[in-house]
Amino acid sequence: MSERAEFEQQVIKWIAEWRGVPTSTIDADRPIEGPPLRATGDDVVEMLEFVADKSGGNFSDFDFVSYFNVESSICDIFMRMSRKWPRKRSGTPRVIADFLFDKGHRASA
Repeated sequence: MSERAEFEQQVIKWIAEWRGVPTSTIDADRPIEGPPLRATGDDVVEMLEFVADKSGGNFSDFDFVSYFNVESSICDIFMRMSRKWPRKRSGTPRVIADFLFDKGHRASA
């Protein structure tokens, strides 16, 4: 297994620990906003802070809104209805692991 793949598995363990679910239920390519994690907005921020603490990294320049939904407000709803809301990519454990790995943050628990 490559160093990147090992780190990805470590990130999945941290995410599972944060959410209190078995690691076997988390797929590296399954969106964090979907089952079994169902994390959005502030929950994702909390998860990123947890992973940052575990890894020794930070997400200060992570493009959060490209991968995750923000907490909905009435403005968000109208923007989505008018189709001016930018299309986002899926925020997955792999996205988080790759971001940290590429930044050189590879600490393990």
